[in-house]
Amino acid sequence: MEEENFLSIIKNKKDQIKLIQKEIDYERIENEIIKNKSKILEIENNFKKEICVDLPTTFWHRSSFEVDLPCEENFNDKMIPTKQNSYK
Repeated sequence: MEEENFLSIIKNKKDQIKLIQKEIDYERIENEIIKNKSKILEIENNFKKEICVDLPTTFWHRSSFEVDLPCEENFNDKMIPTKQNSYK
């Protein structure tokens, strides 16, 4: 019983060490971001100046896309179910 308890304690300590290592990694990344914040802002401003000035609508339609639907014979727009015209 004592051996199982000891093994359980060791496992818990290993888990704690892993969590602390992750926290250290996150902290290191956060510090790098803070340290390089001016570089990031400089790149962003250059991007805005060089690309968005010439084409101000460059990123307006990023999420839009077209879908081709097959044509069906006897298709009628009124058959499309809507709130007002529920399909029965």
